[in-house]
Amino acid sequence: MLIRKVDSRTLLVHPDPNKAILNPYAWRGFSLFQGTLRGWFKRLQEAEGAQPEWSLKYPVELSDFTQESRRRPIYKWEHVSDVAQLDVSPIFVVHPDLVAYSRRLGFRLTPAVNPIVVAELQQEPPTRESASPLLGNYNLESYAEHIQRMLRYYRESGLEQQLRLAGERLERDPRFRCTADQLARGVRLAIALHDLGKLRDEWQQWSHAYQEAIGEPQDHTMMIVHTHYKPGVHPLHKQKEDEVSKRHKRPHHAAEGACAAWPIIQRTLDGHEGVSRAVFTAIARHHAPFVDSVEAYTLHPSSTTAVAEALIAADLPGELSKETKMTIKRQTNDGALSDQLIESEDLGQWLLYVLIVRALRLCDGHALEGGA
Repeated sequence: MLIRKVDSRTLLVHPDPNKAILNPYAWRGFSLFQGTLRGWFKRLQEAEGAQPEWSLKYPVELSDFTQESRRRPIYKWEHVSDVAQLDVSPIFVVHPDLVAYSRRLGFRLTPAVNPIVVAELQQEPPTRESASPLLGNYNLESYAEHIQRMLRYYRESGLEQQLRLAGERLERDPRFRCTADQLARGVRLAIALHDLGKLRDEWQQWSHAYQEAIGEPQDHTMMIVHTHYKPGVHPLHKQKEDEVSKRHKRPHHAAEGACAAWPIIQRTLDGHEGVSRAVFTAIARHHAPFVDSVEAYTLHPSSTTAVAEALIAADLPGELSKETKMTIKRQTNDGALSDQLIESEDLGQWLLYVLIVRALRLCDGHALEGGA
C-alpha cells in the first residue's frame, strides 16, 4: 500500500477578509497542495506589472486577555510577504483579481478574463455568521454536570480509545519517557479541572446574581459553571447580563484554575514534568492562548466538594481535592506561569500538550452543544 504524505492548504477568495470572514475555519475553500501554492507565490513575487495591493493573507487569532468564555475568537488577516509564511497556517485568502473559476475548468491560479464573482463560489458557512462577538445558547450547569457531560462524550465518541493508542505509541518512544496510562490520566485530569477557576468566589457571586436577575435563582451551594444564557431566544438575558456585570465582576478563571489545580496535577501524574506542564497549559490557555499571568483569587468553600465529584467522575481519587490551592493573595504579571507552562523549545511537551488540549476542546465543545 502506498501512503503519501499530504500537505495541503485551504484557499479562500475574498477582497476584504477582515470585514467579511469572521471565522475562517467555518468557511469552505479550495484545497491546494502546498508546493503548488509556494510555486505560484514565488512566480507572483518575481512577476512584473500591476498587481493588487495584496495577494495572500492568513488569519492570526488576537489575544483575548478577558478570557471571556462567551467571546468568539477574533482574527486579523496578515499579509503574506515571504514564501516561508505559507508554513504558518493551514488556511489563506487570495485576492480575487489573481485567480479564476468556472464550472467547466474549476479553480485556477491565474487572473480571470472577467472578474471573479465571489458570491458564486459559495464559500460562506451554511448559516450566516452572527456579527455579535458573543456566543449564545448556554443551559444552566453545575460544575459536576458539565464535567460528566464532557467525560460521557470522551468515552462514547471513541476519543478515549484514540488517545490510548497515541499513548501506547509514545510509551514505545524513549524520547518521551511517558506511559500510556500517564497520558490517559492527563487527559481526564484536564477535563475534570479545566473550569476550576470558575469556582472562585467572584465567579459564583456573579453567576448567582445573574440567575436571580433572570428569575431563576439557585441554591447557594450550587457551583455554577454555565448560567442559563440564550439571548437570541430571551433578549432579557443579555439585558440582565449587562446589568449584573455593573454590580459584580465576572473574573478571569483559566490561569487561576490551572494554579489551583497544580498540586493535584503533580500528585496525579507522578511528578512527570512533560505531562504535568501539558495539562497545566491546556487548562491555563483553554480560552486565551497567550495567558502568562494570574489574578489573586479565593475559591468558594464548596469548591472542594465539586472538585471531588469531578475527579471521581474521571476515575481519579476524590480525596485529591484536598490538594486544591484555595487562594492566591497577590496578582502576578507576565512570566508568572513560566515554571508550569510547557517550554516552547521542547517538542515533546508540545506534542503532549496538543494531544491533551485537542481532546479537552473537543469534549468541551460537544458537551456545550448537547447541553444547549
